[in-house]
Amino acid sequence: MSAIANGVKEFVKKAIADNKVTIFSKTYCGYSIRAKDLFDDINVDYKAIELNERPDGVDIQECLKELTKQSTVPNVFINQQHVGGYSDLESAYTSGKLKKLLQEAGIDTKNFSFFSRAVLSTVSSGLTSFSQTLQTKSLPDLNKQLNKLQQQAKELPKRLGSLQQEFETEKASFLLNKQKQENVVTSQAKGAVPVAPWVGYKGYERQMKAAIMEISKEKRNFLVPPPDETNVQFDFNAYSLTAHAALQEDQELSRMRFSLVPQHVNEETFWRNYFYRVTLIKQEILSQPPEEEKDHGETVLFSFQDNDDNNSSCEDSENEKDHQGDKLLTHDKKEDKPSEEKKHIDEKEYEGMEDWEIELRKAAI
Repeated sequence: MSAIANGVKEFVKKAIADNKVTIFSKTYCGYSIRAKDLFDDINVDYKAIELNERPDGVDIQECLKELTKQSTVPNVFINQQHVGGYSDLESAYTSGKLKKLLQEAGIDTKNFSFFSRAVLSTVSSGLTSFSQTLQTKSLPDLNKQLNKLQQQAKELPKRLGSLQQEFETEKASFLLNKQKQENVVTSQAKGAVPVAPWVGYKGYERQMKAAIMEISKEKRNFLVPPPDETNVQFDFNAYSLTAHAALQEDQELSRMRFSLVPQHVNEETFWRNYFYRVTLIKQEILSQPPEEEKDHGETVLFSFQDNDDNNSSCEDSENEKDHQGDKLLTHDKKEDKPSEEKKHIDEKEYEGMEDWEIELRKAAI
């Protein structure tokens, strides 16, 4: 190395040793300007050596390259420790390393700020670059994705409703299949054949079926429990086969069960309220003559005796009309009058009740 070069080397070493912060820079270099702005913003003094203003600037830069393996400016030193270029300085600033180096150098950092113009400028520049890239390359795709998300958001409530309906349908199907399996096992075990609650009542079946199927048309028949005084004892297992058969024949009952169970009542309560009303209907219908007898009447044979005068002849036309022998007559069977011993109903007991509830209570007496 030449004598001038040796002098340059000594100059560089002395500049680094004599100053707590030394910046080798060039006045026109943007990164050098940012490095100096950063130290200005955090209120830290520094020694700037502008290589482009010195005749030995090229030699100094070569000397720094040999010393630090860095050929660019700015080249920053703190407390004789090489920090690097502007990128290294900015990284040390944001990570907190720079503040630690300054404190080790004995520099007051109480006015140290994390919002330097240089860093903010870098962030702003980065955001600007990102925005430009986004607008030129990614914005169309982003808008497309946003439109797709908005459309999906609009369809979400409808989809959720559909999923809820599908869930309820699957649930009902599962419960019904499970009930069918249990009924099959019960039928095989007991040898029972599931029949609807109106089947097997000869002479009453048509009327009873029509009346029982009316139950399924009114929701409150399944929600309102039997009166407390009736003390209804209900075993669902004993009615399960009949319930299954009723569901098969009464579509309205099946829809009502799907609508109410389990959202409003549980399975057992649903069927308890149903079979309680079925029992009331059966009691009422069975207290009357069968439909066949009401429609066609009873056949009764009446005998008419002659007058005391057995020797009378047919001379009297009126007697001839009154004595025409045995005749076949038909009359309708009338209901018996209510027994005098029937329990008296205290009308005051039913004040404030609905008509249908009064009928239920009266039927239960």
